[in-house]
Amino acid sequence: MITDAIATPEAGPAQVPGAGLVGREPELAFLDGRAQKLLAGRGAVVAVVGAAGTGKTALLREAVALVRRTVPSVRHVHIPGSRVAARTVPAIGRVLAGAVTGPVSPSARMLEELIDGETAASYPERHLLRSTLDIVRVATHQRPLLITIDDVELSHERVAEVFAPLAAGIVDLPVLVVVTAAAPPGQEQKMPPAGGGLWVHPLRPLVPAAAAAAVRFHSDVPVPISVARTIARLTGGNPGDAAQVCAMLTSEQLSGHSPLPAQLPGTDFSARLYRPWWATLPLEHRTLVLAAAVSVDAPLRVLERSCSALVSDVVGPDGDAALRCANNRVVPNDPRMASAVLALTPARELDRVHQALRGHAPEDSLEQSWHTACLAVEIHTADAESHPRTFRGIAEASRQRLEAGDALTALRLTEVASGLEATDAERYEFTMTAGVAAMYAGHPGEATRLLAHAVFAAKEHQLYRAVVPYLIALTLRDGAVPIAITDTAVAELQRTDARAAASVAALAARLCARHLDGANARARLEQAEVLVSRAEGEAENAGATAAPAEHAQLAMELAVTRGLVRGSAAPEATCRPLPALTGALPGTDVMGWALAVDTVAMLVRAGQWLRARTWLADLDFRSRGCQMPLVAAEVTVLGLQLHLSTWELHRAEQITDEIGEKPVHLPVGGVGLAHIARVLRLRGRVADAAAALDDAQHQARSHPETSAVARAVRHEYAERAAAGGHFQSVTEQFTDMLERSRLTGDARTAAHLGLLHARWHALECPSVEFAAAGAVRGSSGVFERLLLDVLGAPVEQVVATAAAAAAAACEHLFPGQAAGVLACAEARIAQLTPEQHGEQAARLAGAGAPIKRDAHRRLLLARTSELYLLSGAADLGAAADARSISFATPAADTSENVALTANELQIATLVRDGASNKEIASALYVSIRTVELRLTNVYRKLGIRSRKELRDLSPLHLAQPMPTSSSSRDGVTPIRCAAAAAPSPTPG
Repeated sequence: MITDAIATPEAGPAQVPGAGLVGREPELAFLDGRAQKLLAGRGAVVAVVGAAGTGKTALLREAVALVRRTVPSVRHVHIPGSRVAARTVPAIGRVLAGAVTGPVSPSARMLEELIDGETAASYPERHLLRSTLDIVRVATHQRPLLITIDDVELSHERVAEVFAPLAAGIVDLPVLVVVTAAAPPGQEQKMPPAGGGLWVHPLRPLVPAAAAAAVRFHSDVPVPISVARTIARLTGGNPGDAAQVCAMLTSEQLSGHSPLPAQLPGTDFSARLYRPWWATLPLEHRTLVLAAAVSVDAPLRVLERSCSALVSDVVGPDGDAALRCANNRVVPNDPRMASAVLALTPARELDRVHQALRGHAPEDSLEQSWHTACLAVEIHTADAESHPRTFRGIAEASRQRLEAGDALTALRLTEVASGLEATDAERYEFTMTAGVAAMYAGHPGEATRLLAHAVFAAKEHQLYRAVVPYLIALTLRDGAVPIAITDTAVAELQRTDARAAASVAALAARLCARHLDGANARARLEQAEVLVSRAEGEAENAGATAAPAEHAQLAMELAVTRGLVRGSAAPEATCRPLPALTGALPGTDVMGWALAVDTVAMLVRAGQWLRARTWLADLDFRSRGCQMPLVAAEVTVLGLQLHLSTWELHRAEQITDEIGEKPVHLPVGGVGLAHIARVLRLRGRVADAAAALDDAQHQARSHPETSAVARAVRHEYAERAAAGGHFQSVTEQFTDMLERSRLTGDARTAAHLGLLHARWHALECPSVEFAAAGAVRGSSGVFERLLLDVLGAPVEQVVATAAAAAAAACEHLFPGQAAGVLACAEARIAQLTPEQHGEQAARLAGAGAPIKRDAHRRLLLARTSELYLLSGAADLGAAADARSISFATPAADTSENVALTANELQIATLVRDGASNKEIASALYVSIRTVELRLTNVYRKLGIRSRKELRDLSPLHLAQPMPTSSSSRDGVTPIRCAAAAAPSPTPG
């Protein structure tokens, strides 16, 4: 007889295939294998063991759906784990007896009598097991059987003993038993070993990337990757905790516009994990754990003295230390612990902890003010006269923290003191500090709200200081420069201070330039120059002069603005006094940090690669000493732009992998996401690149079509199409960009070059486009100029132009840039007939160009492949090799004496001496893949097919090596500085 306590066949967890299973691919692959075994008539017991919140139930649901897809005729029986823990085999037998279709076997009747009878306990367990297996054989005679058991306490000795013999008994039967077990922490390592049809799999927390993906999966609003990674870290990589936390946070918090709470809300899973341990923990240890959770600045000794306990004495639920000391501060080992214990602790106990910490803190210290403010907020203390003093203490501490570059702590301090009483002047300064801290912490929505209050409350002499961060925060929030608000602010400022108005206009011009809004950038620059002239004229008429520091600061701002707007670098002497690069820059100096970032952006845009690299490294060094995520994100985006421009893909990939929780979706409207997608694509990480491009595309949808991120996304799609050989699609993408977007400067140059290159590969004549491209021929970049010269060369001068451009590229450009020029040169040469090439090459006697067209093409492609490999673009190098092989003939190169590079000659010599590829790789400190690629080039150039043929060649038959690029400390610096402008190659 089947009771209500045991589910009937076909019951069980709801089946939602794939729901919440991000990062569980290994487990799904194993379950798929077991389903295939079940289809073949083989059985097993699979036990999935993990702590609460790791996703065991979701995995069980997917197991049911997966088995039903693989074995459509399967019969499913679900057994509640609580019943199994009490009477394991009788419970299984009762369900299986009810699952048998047709006549009930004698064993089933006997088993029911044993379960229901008073003498059941006198029968040995093996008899019950034997009867159960007999029923299984009957039940699976016509249909395979799937049994799912959820939340079994596998630490129960009797249950653990039963599953091993049950697994051994069903190995040859079409029965699959999937069990989930909510074992306590540390218990997973004590599970019985797998074997005999029993498979035990500990379900651990997700790795960071998968945990962040799970956070985004469970959220109803788009979550930036930086916020997702933060939530994933604070929930310990447990998808169940992440899902509940996302449901409790606001949309503003999930989108990153507002800060996350200092401690995330407690969840049912973390409470289930920590409740038994917390209830039995000694009072002194409880107090120390709570003190670590609520303290803001208390060092280790103060906490231990306040709680009369040592950190090393507190043991967590897994038997290991619950707390650790980091930078003289006490933090939990499990990031979920703080939120769990705060949710489990009564308010009165928390108040006692605050009072104890306040009593042991030094007089008028930050820690004392902090706990006083917490008590005032939580219990509304009647000591009203202490509020102003507490407010001033918190406000001053937050200002000092922001001054030192710790925006995160400053923001946390301002949150607790916002409800205390203060004067209007104190409230204004406090709001300014909170707004700037929120902006630097990467929360533009919160920053805009606070700074708007500061702007409206500011007096005439305070307006400039409030307007500057307000405009930056608005630009970060909206992904576009607020032109109307900028004009209003400039008009208001110029009534009292023309220099301040000029500074704001210059800031707006730089913001517009970085967002590729060229028309507004030029208009604001002209406005700033007019205001400066007006201010100087008024000062001269009045007989007054500006302070030297103010004059130098404004002159520097204008110099950087002109360089950024016009695409040329400001003189080095003009930018030398920049505080961010030559000395300490306080966190409250918003204009100083903005100018530091814009200076590096100006150098990158102007193609001053070495100056940009030096200044960026200095800015990066200073930002690493601060807790200012926005500045770190700006540095990251500029680094990606710099290294993509110079094709230093190894370094660009390293920057991408180190992004962590930086809000890279904020600078320049999120253009850094498109940069990340391009880096990952060029490095061959296709899946990661697709995910990054999806993020960039989502960011672009919320901005105008002319925004920088929208253009970057379209450009990346065009390059992807070009990599796939879909040049018609590339042509359409770039044509659309040129027609619909207000492209200026570098963006217009890049779009024209992409269009021209695509049309050459599509075998179309681009002569019409060169009239339009003439507008960008004045570009100061050597790379762009060489590409335009190659693509625009007249047919009768292609070989001469290609040879000159190739020589200049190898002399002045970075390896990846030089590879791009050589690839374009090969594409142009491919358009010539063999006769045209022979005639032009003959006129270049002594220049080294082979007479035969295909030999010349293979020479260029071999060098292109090598340079791409050196820059880190292995896929592009392989594409160059494949293009070379597509028109190669076995012995075509020997008559042309195609030159080997120095690296190829070195490898060829070692092969002739009998070295293997592995030995060569070890000797030259390169990968075996690199040796194979270069050896393939040697075979092709020498017209041979094997090592034996290479050893048979005379050394005189090996061509002289081509010059290779000079190396540097990081292995990917330029062959020669691109800043040293090379003359544009002239045809003939």
